[in-house]
Amino acid sequence: MSQYLGVTFHGITTKWELKTFTLENIECPPPHDSDSIMTALQDVMAEWRITPERLAAIVTDSAANMLKAVRELDWSHIPCFGHTLNLMVRAGLDCRQVHNTIARCAKIVEFVNKSSKAKYLLTEKQQQLDLPNHKLVQDVKTRWNSTHDMLTRILEQQQAICAMLLELKKQELMPTVDEFRTIEQLVELLEPVKDMTEFFSGATYATSTGVLPCIVKLETILDNKADDTRELLATKEAMRKKLNDCFERRYTMDTLDMCTLLDPRFKAMPFYNDAKRQQLHQKLKDQLMSLDVDGDRDNAPPADPVEVQPEKKARARSLFEGIYTQPQPQQDDALQPRENEIRDEMSRYLLEPSKSLETNVVSWWMLNEQRFPFLAKLARKYIAIPATSVPAERLFSTAGNIVTAKRACLLPQNVRYLTFLHDNLA
Repeated sequence: MSQYLGVTFHGITTKWELKTFTLENIECPPPHDSDSIMTALQDVMAEWRITPERLAAIVTDSAANMLKAVRELDWSHIPCFGHTLNLMVRAGLDCRQVHNTIARCAKIVEFVNKSSKAKYLLTEKQQQLDLPNHKLVQDVKTRWNSTHDMLTRILEQQQAICAMLLELKKQELMPTVDEFRTIEQLVELLEPVKDMTEFFSGATYATSTGVLPCIVKLETILDNKADDTRELLATKEAMRKKLNDCFERRYTMDTLDMCTLLDPRFKAMPFYNDAKRQQLHQKLKDQLMSLDVDGDRDNAPPADPVEVQPEKKARARSLFEGIYTQPQPQQDDALQPRENEIRDEMSRYLLEPSKSLETNVVSWWMLNEQRFPFLAKLARKYIAIPATSVPAERLFSTAGNIVTAKRACLLPQNVRYLTFLHDNLA
C-alpha cells in the first residue's frame, strides 16, 4: 500500500475570506524518518516558491518524526491542538488509578451487548424508572470521545444498570460508590475538552486565536480541587504533564501570543501580568514597523463603530467566558512619524472595549481594515493559521474516495493530480 504526505495551505484573501488549498498529496515511501519528511517539505516549499519568511507557522500532528523534522527546519511550529487534546486526555484515561473503573464500565457495555436477556431487562428497568430508552455506548480506544460518551451514558442509566445487574446476579460488574463518584468527576472534567475539540475542528472561522485562551482554561480546569478523588488527582496530573510537553517550545508560544493579541475578543490578555503584556505590545509594534504598508493610507475611523454578526457555528461563549478584560496601554509621544502612526493605531485598537465572544474575528477585521491598516495586514497573516491538522486529514479522506477497490491500480502521480483537482477546483 502506498503512503502519502499531504500539505495544505491556508490564507485569507483580500476580501477577507478564509481559504484552504491543497498543495500536495505526494507519495512518501519508507523510511518515514525526520530527514525524509524534512526533504519532502523543503521540496514542496521550493516547488511553490514559498519561503520560510512568508509562513506564519506550520501546523502538524505531534508525531515524533514530524516534530523533529520541523525543529531541524527551524520553522515556527504549532502542534495540532486537536491531536494535543487527544494525547492529553488519553494520558489521563490511561492512568492506573482510573483504568479499572473505565474497564469495568466497558465490561458492563460488552455484557449487555452480548446478552439478549440483559439487553431486554435493561430496557424494562429504564421504563420502570422513567429513564430515557438509550442504548449503552461502547468506547473505542482510538477515540477518547467515545470513552466520555460511554461514561456519560453509564451515569445516565446508573439506576437501571444497577437494578439489571442485581436481578441477573452480576454484582461483580457493578461499580462501587467510589467508582461512580470517579465516573461523575471524569465526565465533568472531560465535558469542556469535548467542546474544545468540536470548536477547533471548524474551518469557516478563525481557530488559532483561541488556542492560548483554551490552554489557560485547561490549566484552570486541571487545577486540583478539595473534593477531587485520588483517582481524579492522578488523571489531572497526567493531563497537565502532557499539555505542558506539547507546548514547551518558545516559537510556538510566541506565535500563539501574537494570534491572541490580534483577536479583538482576547486582546486584553488578562492571563498575563502587566510586564508581559507590555513586552508583547513591543513585539507587536516591532512586527508592524517591519511591514510594507502604505503609510499615506487614510486611517480615519468611521463615524459610527462597526459591529459584525456573530459566528453561529463557533461555541465561543461556553469555552472562553471570563477570559477577557481591558488593560490600559501606556502612552509614549516621543516617537518618529511612522512609529507614532503605528503606536496611535495600536493604542486605538487596545483601548477599545473587547468584542463579544460571539464575534466573527475574520468579519470584524474585514469591516475594520480601514481603521487599522497596519494591524489588519498582520492579522491577515496570523488569524489564517489553523489550530489543527484537520484539513490535511480531510485530504486523506478525499484520497480514500479516489483510490477505491475498483481504482486500486492508480499511479501515485495520478492520485496526486486527482486530489489536487478535486480540492482546488471546487
